[in-house]
Amino acid sequence: MYGGENYWIAKILFQKGLASVYLIAFLVAYRQYSGLVGKDGILPIESFIEDKEFSEALSIFYFFNSDRFLKFSATSGILLSVIALTGTADIFGNLSYMTVWGSMWFLFLSFKNTGQEFYPSGNSLVEAGFLAIFLAPGIATPLLLVVLFRWFLFRMIFGAGLIKIVKGDEKWRDLTALNYFYKIQGSPNPLSKYFHKLPESVKKSGALFNHVVLLIVPFLFFAPQPYASIAGALIILHQLLILLSGNFYWLNLLTMTATAFTFSDELLIQLGAPDLAQGVTFSSFSGATIVLAGLIGIRSIPAVHNMLTGQDFSSTSYSPLRLVNTYGRYSRVYKEKKEVIIKGFKNGEWQEYEFYGKTSKLKRPRFIAPYTHRLDDVLWFVAHKPGENREFTGKILSKLKQGENKVESLFRDVPFEEPPEKIKAEIYRYDFDDKEDRDYWRREKIDEILQIGQENSS
Repeated sequence: MYGGENYWIAKILFQKGLASVYLIAFLVAYRQYSGLVGKDGILPIESFIEDKEFSEALSIFYFFNSDRFLKFSATSGILLSVIALTGTADIFGNLSYMTVWGSMWFLFLSFKNTGQEFYPSGNSLVEAGFLAIFLAPGIATPLLLVVLFRWFLFRMIFGAGLIKIVKGDEKWRDLTALNYFYKIQGSPNPLSKYFHKLPESVKKSGALFNHVVLLIVPFLFFAPQPYASIAGALIILHQLLILLSGNFYWLNLLTMTATAFTFSDELLIQLGAPDLAQGVTFSSFSGATIVLAGLIGIRSIPAVHNMLTGQDFSSTSYSPLRLVNTYGRYSRVYKEKKEVIIKGFKNGEWQEYEFYGKTSKLKRPRFIAPYTHRLDDVLWFVAHKPGENREFTGKILSKLKQGENKVESLFRDVPFEEPPEKIKAEIYRYDFDDKEDRDYWRREKIDEILQIGQENSS
């Protein structure tokens, strides 16, 4: 990093990776956004923005939020992602490049800022997307911009580790968190059961490895080569292990993409990568990078202050543009796997709605990552705090009771052609079924959150 290294290959790897993440994110929005926050969705944007200023909900959907426009915006994002992924955005120079990448950034910012409870994450994609606008085609990446990418990656990784030690529960500190983690996650994959069955000593070693990677390795991002590259490789290994153990959507792909700028051309060429240097090393973008660095530096002050004082280690933004954020997830590890199950009553019997990714029925889960299902993700949190989320759960049940098609589309299987007479949300406790000739899960009902419909609920 401090010896005249180049980052042409890193830039291309990062752009391809980020365009792929954008593509997934816009596909999610295309399939799900109308059912979540559209006109007849669970939490309509119109209701969300009616008492807010534009600066509080910085989004194009503040002005235009019809379901047709939401679909148009997601479709535009998909097309722009494909243009960026194929490199077509670079053909006409800086203006076309900045237009494509700037448009993707603002579109996803718009989805994020009006996504409400369904978009608690996404700050990392907004921040990475903004930095990507300054990766001009045909121009070597300025050292200062490389530092900014590494600072972004540092906050993502170190924040995820810090929240587990400082704000997390005792299971992270005594290295027993992975005894439960693979089972209790909201969207397990077919391999999750086998990770759960690993010997306790292996899982304790995994928890220790997690702490080392998240709390120590990030400081090597700012070290000379080859230490920065070693740090990047360890982050990639860590993220791949997470991806193997469960369906954790595109955040892991984005994290691996962000490691690109820890690898210099010189090292990658030694490993067999082609030399992609294009010879142009300076442009007006170098001056723009200085301005960007100043802006990021100023915006980083509250983030650093919170990290040093322990005020807030969660995923937090400090402005509607979300240019600099703090990051932190999975601080709490529950001992029991609890899930929200939704059932409707019609023709004398209760039947269950099946989710796309979240555990519901007893059959073997699927591989769905890096795609994600927003409703499934949110309901995992509801299962552990049902009392606090009773009103929110009621809105979901009301839409299903009405037979609202866009909300029904968020489920893999809706058991009724016509709206049910009654509908309810229950809490079930799940555990892996260890008998190979039976279902993947076993479960028992432990609570009922809410029921909507006529009185007789038997």
